[in-house]
Amino acid sequence: MDFFLRGKIFYKDHDNNILLIDFKEIDTKLTLISVIRNEEILLEENVSNFSKDSIYELDLNTYATGDYKVTLTTEGNEIIEEHISIIM
Repeated sequence: MDFFLRGKIFYKDHDNNILLIDFKEIDTKLTLISVIRNEEILLEENVSNFSKDSIYELDLNTYATGDYKVTLTTEGNEIIEEHISIIM
């Protein structure tokens, strides 16, 4: 990978309802956030206009129980992945 991760990027709120993504923990600009389950893209959002200091909030309540992959794509097309499980 061409970039350096400074710290923790992904956080969940106390109730595990929101996944927070801290952009400033990535040393390169993010362009896309995706949520994938069983190879199906459920969310794809262009975040290239978001500030480097942004914290993105992903509402986990909108997804069914199961395992998901959250992918972050950088300007250089590098991929950062986080696997999450949603339990109702």
